[in-house]
Amino acid sequence: MIPPDAQDFYIIDGHAQIYRSYYAPFRDLTSPTGEPTRATFVFTQMLMNLAANRKPDYLCMVIDSGDETVFRKDIFPEYKANRKAPPDDFRPQEARIMEIVREAGVPIFVKPGFEADDLNRDVRQTAVWAGF
Repeated sequence: MIPPDAQDFYIIDGHAQIYRSYYAPFRDLTSPTGEPTRATFVFTQMLMNLAANRKPDYLCMVIDSGDETVFRKDIFPEYKANRKAPPDDFRPQEARIMEIVREAGVPIFVKPGFEADDLNRDVRQTAVWAGF
């Protein structure tokens, strides 16, 4: 049972939300220097709305390591083998979003060989052990 004075703890699945922002039905946006910014804008709006409307006591973001060491490849070598590479304008926006999240003071959890789902589970379990 959750105590009535329990605090809110939100975990953002980083890549899921970044991809969601990238493919959002929103017009293309660019900075004055030509940098693509649609995903950056949509993600930042989501983050600001979460902070303003939900007012979480704790907030963090988990993100895939994005490397080839993910342990699932040991189990199933074809894991994500058919996944297409992200579009060219995705990575710069991903980097900018990561910068914004860091500057906002939101902790980012990433661990080589693991994906956001794994880290999400670990963060949630740690929160439960801490009394959330």
